[in-house]
Amino acid sequence: MSDLTATEETLVSALTDADTSELTDEQRAEFLFAAQARRLATLKEQKKQIEEEIGELEQAIIAQHGEGVHKAGGYQVTVSNGIRTLDTRKFTSAFPPDRYPGLYETKPLAYGKASKLVGEPALAACVRTGKPQIRLKKSDKEDMWS
Repeated sequence: MSDLTATEETLVSALTDADTSELTDEQRAEFLFAAQARRLATLKEQKKQIEEEIGELEQAIIAQHGEGVHKAGGYQVTVSNGIRTLDTRKFTSAFPPDRYPGLYETKPLAYGKASKLVGEPALAACVRTGKPQIRLKKSDKEDMWS
């Protein structure tokens, strides 16, 4: 059994299936990057399809069985009401802060606004950095690795 993930196997296969022996290291790196982008696009499309199917199944279960705990084969399916939150705009309109101050909390400004007021160094100890993100968009122009 291989220790490689499906993605790694796909990328290794792409490198070995293509004749990359005549490529420079830079070209081989570009080829690998293109293969990674194709694999990412494939996985994102599969994820989208899976999420759609999950949504459809959840809606069917809610419609057919309603709220509660249900046995389904070897599974216990719990259907609960959605979390209730306030619509900020409607709430503020119905309960203005100047008339209902007890219904409001003070919270910090967004990072960008706060950093403009006090500077980034002053905020350094208070900052959380999220996970890096990759956005993928299909290019209209084909390249040699497509």
